[in-house]
Amino acid sequence: MRYTFRTPLEERPLFLNRFNPTLKLICALILIVLVFLPITIVGQLSIFILVIGLWISAKLPKKKIWAIIKTILVLFFFIFLINWLVAKNPSVKLADNYQLWGSSWSSLFNDNIVNKLNIGDKVYYWLHGQIWGGKVAEFLTTLKPTGDFVTIKIAGINWYLSYSAPWYSLSSQVLITSISISIKLFCMLSVFSLLVNTTSTMQLTYAFEHFFWPLKWIKVPVVELSYIVAVALRFVPTLFDEANKIINAQACRGIDFRNGRFVTKIKAVGSLVVPMFAASFSHADKLSDAMEARNFVPRAARTKYRYFPCRASNWASFAILICLLALFIYLRVCKVIIYPFVAVDCFNL
Repeated sequence: MRYTFRTPLEERPLFLNRFNPTLKLICALILIVLVFLPITIVGQLSIFILVIGLWISAKLPKKKIWAIIKTILVLFFFIFLINWLVAKNPSVKLADNYQLWGSSWSSLFNDNIVNKLNIGDKVYYWLHGQIWGGKVAEFLTTLKPTGDFVTIKIAGINWYLSYSAPWYSLSSQVLITSISISIKLFCMLSVFSLLVNTTSTMQLTYAFEHFFWPLKWIKVPVVELSYIVAVALRFVPTLFDEANKIINAQACRGIDFRNGRFVTKIKAVGSLVVPMFAASFSHADKLSDAMEARNFVPRAARTKYRYFPCRASNWASFAILICLLALFIYLRVCKVIIYPFVAVDCFNL
């Protein structure tokens, strides 16, 4: 006989906390696939708004989302800095293969977003990024320039766009790439954090065991694999809390993690390594002792009395995500871009 079993997380009357664990895991994976699809900036912003809405509905502490935001801001700074130092070209895209929603090509010419190139009886449309602090030529040429240039092949012919970019100049492509990568990383970390913070270890084990069930046909130890993954995921917030305790303890001893030069902060972070390793091994030992005391044998045949119902709202959410995934795949295959994000979207596809 199966009984409906509720964990402390499920006792919270919130949508995500009472979501079926297996379906929640599948929905999280679909969201991560959506995040990393090569979609337009409009698609990325829609996923971003969806993730923020899920975070608000979960009613998790604000400090958790603020910790993710601070991490993404640091990553954005390094991504932007590396791209700014390395990438200077304006990037050229052939816009002839893209479909446009929300405007016509004629209005684009008036806005100087897309350029027109006549080769014989055929018309090609192309666009290029900007270089702030530098200069980009207004026309393509078949003659290879002597300075910096970008090559694009149109009708089997190499065309060249010359540009000048001093060391301090900034390409619009750098800004687009940095923002796009930062949004993807933020959404990925947020989805992962939502999954971990709204699902107990028992629910995660249940979800992974059902998710990996087809692997039993090839003699994969699914139960052990499920426990390993579930415990590893649940240890992430535990280790974050442990890191905060160690930081406060070290700060009481006079180590400053927030002020000083960058090199000083790196040296201060080094004082976290040994205590974090010790805390990790201590938690692992306690967990293994607790499981051994309960006579836990992964390979032993066990019955299940925990049952997590799958409600109609769960299936509806799953169907919405599937439709959203199909829509974004269609937009990507058909190369659809949305006005007025033409310049951004073409370089993002």
